[in-house]
Formats: sequence, structure tokens, C-alpha cells
Amino acid sequence: MISGSLSSIILIVSSAATGGVLYAPEVLVRGDIVYLGDVADLGAVPAELRDKAGRLALSRLPENLEPVVFRKAEIDARVRSLMPALAPWFGEADGTVSVIRRKDDPMRAIAAATQQDGIAKGDRVSITIVAGVYTIERQATAMSAAKIGEKLFVKTEDRKAISVLCCGK
Repeated sequence: MISGSLSSIILIVSSAATGGVLYAPEVLVRGDIVYLGDVADLGAVPAELRDKAGRLALSRLPENLEPVVFRKAEIDARVRSLMPALAPWFGEADGTVSVIRRKDDPMRAIAAATQQDGIAKGDRVSITIVAGVYTIERQATAMSAAKIGEKLFVKTEDRKAISVLCCGK
């Protein structure tokens, strides 16, 4: 019995020695809660812990569409407090993760940013609309400037103006 427990501990420690999780610098989420699986690549976490880890709720997002910036060290501390078994993979990471809340509107068009901080008036943008299994992509020109999480109007190649959300990838 003890040797079985020790082998599990050795497995966890040896897996942790290969490195921690990787965070995305920017993510787009639907709904009002951001989960660990939304912001982190949990491939380094053992399979038996991965699903539960991915469902850990990190924070409720504000009603507006303003981006929320989380410090990776704060995410690590929250994960360790919610699920201590994950401590070997969640140390004190440096940097931030920007989370953009997307309204739960599956037909909302998303414009890809040409710059890291948003879209400038006159920029050529790529518009993506996802509806179930279908993805529609179009080219357009920004009619106004917008930062991440803001709405803007764009003019498509067939001269139609549509409202889109800035900014996805």
C-alpha cells in the first residue's frame, strides 16, 4: 500500500520537474467566468488531474467587454489554493494574461487586429464569424478605430457596413 502511494508521488514529482504550465498572453472567452483551461495549456499536468484542473473557476468577469488583465502569479496562487495537488506545476510565473469577455453571441463577427493594441481607422481587417460548424471569413476596412473588446464598424468588399468586435486572432 505504501509503495503504491510512493510511486504516485514519484510520478507527480518527476512530471513537475519537466516544467510548469504555459499561459496564453491573450484569450477570448464566452460567458462570465474564466476557467483555468481557458488561459493555460495543461499538457504538463498528469492526465488524471488535467480535466478537473481545466474546470477550475478563476474569476467572474465584469459585465462590460473591457479586457481584464490577470497576473500569472495570482493565477498560480489561486490554483494552488483551489487544488493543492497542482502546486508542483503552478509556481510563481511572471507576466500577465489578458482576458477578453465575448458576449454569448455565436454570430458576433470578430475582427483580427493588425496591431497588438487594436485596430486603427482605415486598417484592412479579416472578419471571422462562427456559427456552429460553419466559419465565414471576409475582408473589410475599419471605418473607425477600436481597442480590444470594443465594437467598431467595418466596410466589407461589397460595400456593406457591419458591426464587429475587436479583436481576435
